[in-house]
Amino acid sequence: MKHYRTGMLICFLLCVSLSAVIASPVAEHAYRDLRSLDLDTLPAEQIISSYEVFYDRISGMAENARNDMLAARASGDREAYRSAYDRLVALSAYRMGEEETEALLARFLEEPEEKQVAYAQWLYRMSTCYRPLLTIDYSYQDEQFRYAFTQRIHQVPGSEITLPAESHLRVHTSRLGILSGWGITKDQVTYAPGETIPMPLTSQTLYAIWSSAVRFSDPITETEITRKPVSEGSEIEVPVLESPDPDYRFIGWYDRSTRELLDDETTYTVHGNGAVFEALWKHIAVESIVPLYYGFDRIPTEQQVFVGFSITNEGNFPVRNITVTASSDSPYVTMEQESVSVGDLPARRYRTHNSRFAQTDRPMVGGEANTLRFVVEKSAPSQTAIPLTLTISDGEDVWKTEVTFIIR
Repeated sequence: MKHYRTGMLICFLLCVSLSAVIASPVAEHAYRDLRSLDLDTLPAEQIISSYEVFYDRISGMAENARNDMLAARASGDREAYRSAYDRLVALSAYRMGEEETEALLARFLEEPEEKQVAYAQWLYRMSTCYRPLLTIDYSYQDEQFRYAFTQRIHQVPGSEITLPAESHLRVHTSRLGILSGWGITKDQVTYAPGETIPMPLTSQTLYAIWSSAVRFSDPITETEITRKPVSEGSEIEVPVLESPDPDYRFIGWYDRSTRELLDDETTYTVHGNGAVFEALWKHIAVESIVPLYYGFDRIPTEQQVFVGFSITNEGNFPVRNITVTASSDSPYVTMEQESVSVGDLPARRYRTHNSRFAQTDRPMVGGEANTLRFVVEKSAPSQTAIPLTLTISDGEDVWKTEVTFIIR
């Protein structure tokens, strides 16, 4: 058994030594053949195939070297481990370099446009030296103001890139004006704001094209009005909006960059290069009204009935200090808790009668804390309708909704 183990060890060492001798010449010979390819005359597919064959061979050699390292470590053979490690390091020298990458890219860009992206994506996978850069340049400069900012994007060539839209920017509109689009030159729009484009195959720069303008935008009423060109001190008519339904309350036109609010104004005097105004609306809607423990048509008499609710702010402006009040014109109803406070409700959020915080998802209604409560007199006939009105107020605006319960 001892002689057998010794023989196996000698065989293993011979194999390691032999692979160390063979790996480098084989790889070097194959690499010389690869570098001698005529990129000008060979078809692109043949070039790619040759490279893939070569790197598959290199990957196989590297895997063998890693396996030898593991075996040497397991047996405690430092010399064998060092030999395998040296082979692995030597193989790393055959990675595709910058000069080779640029030559291949130049060759692929001679192909028809419909094939260039696939070839470029192959090169992106094969070479760490090929990483095209898309620079988004927001810079602006005039006699009184200078703004400099760039964004750099590294993505796979041909992948979808969504360019910044006006709504994504937080810039001083009176200084810069309004974003008209993005240009491959500094004076002409090539792409619209928010447009989706393919990641370029070579490094490119897109410049922000700014224009002097005033824009009034409201997605709720689908209103978008742009006045351009404008100049300092000129007067712009402020649009008048019609509420899409009676529960919307118009706050005014708001410019987030300057924090200027137009509430009662009919005209706007232009400051600087322009402005972007957004219509602000409050809109409270009752999502649900729930009599706890009882069905809507099974309200008992001579019992305190707990009523919970959930509300949502469907506008784009926060509603603060909300109070909900319940009332009924039924002669059989006595309100025990007619009013509760539910705090603030940001835009596109929900609250229940006892929520600690506003929520982004529609909540479940439950729990006796902070509920509205009423009692129905014993004399109320069975099947009597009990109307209940919920009035929601923030101290400035009021919203009302009605619900009907039935005595069991």
